[in-house]
Amino acid sequence: ADFKNYLLHIKTNSNSSSNADFQFQLRTGAGSTSTTGYYGMWVYASYSTSAVAAAGNNNAAQFSFFANALGTNGFNATATIMSPNEARRTMVVSNTARGDVAGTYNGYHDVGTAYTSCVLTVGSGNMTGGTIVFYGYNE
Repeated sequence: ADFKNYLLHIKTNSNSSSNADFQFQLRTGAGSTSTTGYYGMWVYASYSTSAVAAAGNNNAAQFSFFANALGTNGFNATATIMSPNEARRTMVVSNTARGDVAGTYNGYHDVGTAYTSCVLTVGSGNMTGGTIVFYGYNE
């Protein structure tokens, strides 16, 4: 990784499945994807009812940053990925909003390995249109 921290911006136009997860995994320089040790919690609320709910990762195969976030009308999100290039915990903080809910995710990857890239996937369905942008920065 060229930078210490990364900022991820995602804007989708639509998704073929409602309430799908947008998932994130870290990869080493050798191209090996880490499939264990992801912990985190997404807490979100409905705009119309203010009902609060949560979804979590407990030693999962990936971060589900925006669990149930992808709606058929798309969503907007931003995430900060801290210190993936260092052989210690990688921390993640993100915020997301779509037409009916908004929430925040906080988590960490509990594997002491330095990573140089990542994999982004949709848990179900297809993301149809939008933008994904990564910005790298040093402290």
